[in-house]
Amino acid sequence: MANLQLRFLHRTNENGTVKSTCRQCSIDIASVRDERQLASLEHTHVCDPVRVYQLQNGVKHTFQPRPVELKD
Repeated sequence: MANLQLRFLHRTNENGTVKSTCRQCSIDIASVRDERQLASLEHTHVCDPVRVYQLQNGVKHTFQPRPVELKD
């Protein structure tokens, strides 16, 4: 498995929390107050292969949520 320090980017937010972003799929993994908490969260992250393909091939993806139908 790739070194977690190389695979994820850590940035400090304005509120003092630390945000972890996957460098491969650009997804924000978590924001936590204690940076030591990120390792376990990063360890469980699995990139979406469709998203990785889209990013690597310049495919523009726009998220369009489906309407939620409530069943009685």
